[in-house]
Amino acid sequence: MSKDTDTLNHIATILIDASKLYREAAEITDQPALQSELRTLTSERESLLTRFQDRVRRLGDEPRTDGSALGVGHLAFMKLRAAVQEDAKAAISEVERGEDYLRDEISKKVRDDEVSPEVRTFLAGALNEVDPGHERMSALKHQLEARA
Repeated sequence: MSKDTDTLNHIATILIDASKLYREAAEITDQPALQSELRTLTSERESLLTRFQDRVRRLGDEPRTDGSALGVGHLAFMKLRAAVQEDAKAAISEVERGEDYLRDEISKKVRDDEVSPEVRTFLAGALNEVDPGHERMSALKHQLEARA
């Protein structure tokens, strides 16, 4: 595998984990507006994942289709946290952490000189798509914290 493929698959794995986490977070909360927002974010991340997987295929490699052990652990932690905390607050807090990680990992790869300029441009576009979702989750987290 090339550095480009490794990079794209790394982000794809994060997107797989994020989609699972966000879907579960939507199920944990009992607030319809929050469920809708989390489902929208899940859909956005799944769409982005498809584009990453397509890009890997165009490079002649096989895209990742499974998440990571870290993602499984994060999901388990969110469920445990939701069991002892207000469900909505725990869910959105973990989703926001997931968005932080996704944004930070893409940002690092955009600056990686070992990644081709074409893939760095693709990643920069992905980062521009991730930022609005990250900002929405951050705002929701602050709203929920303000109510507490």
